[in-house]
Amino acid sequence: MNQCECELFGHLYTLDLEPPKFGLEFDRGPKGEVVLILSWCYRTQFRNIVLLKLVTIRLKPPFMRICEAVLDTDEPIEEGEK
Repeated sequence: MNQCECELFGHLYTLDLEPPKFGLEFDRGPKGEVVLILSWCYRTQFRNIVLLKLVTIRLKPPFMRICEAVLDTDEPIEEGEK
């Protein structure tokens, strides 16, 4: 098993590095802009999750308009639908 030790907030954690859990989501920023949030985290020996990185990217047109349409609808988007 591939592991490493990491100190976070004064606590030492043993992290299982295979595989990390990745997160990807769209949300609205403080000014109503659409942001893309990337995160990845690792499970520790205590089975809790330690978030190691959080990246927020503000999207610009045309990507922002596409994501706004996704955020503003409750309907699932069918594959191949534009």
